[in-house]
Amino acid sequence: MRSHLIAQRKALMLLAAGVALTVALSISVAAQQGKTVPRSIPRSVSYLEMAKIELDGDPKINRLNVDSRGDFYVVTHTGRGLSLLNKFSLSGRHLLTVDLTRIFKTDQVGIHDLFIARDNTLYLLVVWLTQVEENPSPGVVVKTFPSSGVVVFDTNGNFQRLIKIAPILFFHGRQRLVVDSRGAFYISGLHVRGRNPRAPLVTNNTIHKFSPSGELVTSFSPLTETFTRERCTGSKEYQALLIDSQDHIHHIYLDGTEIRTYRTDGRLLRNYRIEYPSRPRPLEKPGMPILDFTRGILGSFIWNDYILLSVTEAYSTTGGIGLGSADFYSLIIDPFENSRTVVDVEPGTIPPITLGRDGYCYAFSHHHDPQSGVASYVISKEALMGN
Repeated sequence: MRSHLIAQRKALMLLAAGVALTVALSISVAAQQGKTVPRSIPRSVSYLEMAKIELDGDPKINRLNVDSRGDFYVVTHTGRGLSLLNKFSLSGRHLLTVDLTRIFKTDQVGIHDLFIARDNTLYLLVVWLTQVEENPSPGVVVKTFPSSGVVVFDTNGNFQRLIKIAPILFFHGRQRLVVDSRGAFYISGLHVRGRNPRAPLVTNNTIHKFSPSGELVTSFSPLTETFTRERCTGSKEYQALLIDSQDHIHHIYLDGTEIRTYRTDGRLLRNYRIEYPSRPRPLEKPGMPILDFTRGILGSFIWNDYILLSVTEAYSTTGGIGLGSADFYSLIIDPFENSRTVVDVEPGTIPPITLGRDGYCYAFSHHHDPQSGVASYVISKEALMGN
């Protein structure tokens, strides 16, 4: 029985890979010929769990990405102003630690995002603090200055280069990084224009394009309203930056309700308003009416040049007590065709938050084993099946 299930699973893996490759090749060939490919979102989509992986040392996972060989890159924030980057094999074995303190000569280095290119080159968006001594005499004054840039590593963790962002911009809120096929990179974030924490954060641009050497090329995707600093850094605020195989830049923002799609020169191609489906509400209990509803986006990524959002919804009553279990589902969106498909998630299945360069979807959770009482991070590897 077990051998039959393994054989069936391998067959499904090959089918999924074949479908993805066929779609990717047809789109690529048509793009080279300057043609538009008529397509439609798959009618039926489901997740197939392939494996659960626990990493050596059980590191805290703040950010996860996967290269084409299935190796994991995990960012861990220590809470002391330092981010750690570790690489693990597809089985969870620790392979290497990238030591950023040796590059920046400081232990105050924060990794805000990481991006893996098609050739497995690793890009890190970092902010580091540099201490400078002034008035070298009795009563030395030490000042700390923030700097930001993009660090490039090869797949073996070898440092390649540091691209300092010029002019220096200090980004606030949730920063994201993507790199196009020519090596230009794009950073989404809010440019701080004042030091008053209660002052409105008014900015004309939220996506900044830099040349491969770090010069600011252009900025685009203007906000449609005034954002306050509190809103931009709040837990409910969701912003994401995605790039597809055609180098279209997709910016998800405004609490995850709008997707703007751009060319690499900043020209707006589409403005898609996300319509979330009406889901079943939990039954109210006597004396426990539904008082609050929350929706959050767990993650987003590009799959076969569609945009996939993993969503959670929950209802609560007096005192924030949850009613029923949280509802998980995914949305597959084609902003060019103004269409979407809802993907239901089976109970016990974690909706994916990222797509690895190996073609599989990944999610992670903090799992508690009731028998041993041990809690650990568990990574779920899933195949996305569509027809």
